[in-house]
Amino acid sequence: MLRRSLFIRNIQSDDYLENFLISAVISVFVIRIFLAVTDYPIIGGGNLHIAHMLWGGFFMLAALITLFSFLSQRTAAVASVLGGIGFGAFIDELGKFITADNNYFFQPTISLIYIIFVLIFLITRFIPRHHEFSQREYLVNAIEMIKESAIDDFDEDERRRAEEYLRHCDQRNEMVKALKKMLQNIDVAPTPRPGFFTRIRRKFRVFYYRVAESDRILTA
Repeated sequence: MLRRSLFIRNIQSDDYLENFLISAVISVFVIRIFLAVTDYPIIGGGNLHIAHMLWGGFFMLAALITLFSFLSQRTAAVASVLGGIGFGAFIDELGKFITADNNYFFQPTISLIYIIFVLIFLITRFIPRHHEFSQREYLVNAIEMIKESAIDDFDEDERRRAEEYLRHCDQRNEMVKALKKMLQNIDVAPTPRPGFFTRIRRKFRVFYYRVAESDRILTA
């Protein structure tokens, strides 16, 4: 019998977490560049100033509402980007909240933001790897994958991953047998071309590893 678990890990979580981190990093860069180019404008009037941290909160709220309201992998992907943009806008104002004079220009802020991003990256890599996925987790992830056939076109890559997940399940389980039979009867579409953000994410990943492995960076 499969053991009950409070949290079922998402085997595809790396994609969503990568979306989140890349969106957050880009968000910080874009905000800093925009503010520098526009000479750090005050958004508001009189005694009012609308900090971009509030926009960050709105984006994170939008990410949560999206996740709560809709079902699909695309929804999760969109929510991960929205959440990343929001978190980037939020964390960019870190200097204001760790200094007595609310100093946005506090020098160590960028270093602290970098450390926070690194810690988030390490934590998100630890969660799916601190022990092997259970049969229940593989089964639930297979069901989630097959669910996409009712939401959108079911492509070759999705069927291949669903079959791989089911191979890690108890083959005597009647649900596993039913799902494997169901997979054989689902019409499969060709694997679609990667979307815009997926292409950007892959290019960003290549660029990151190229910079990280560069001798010039190490000897600078």
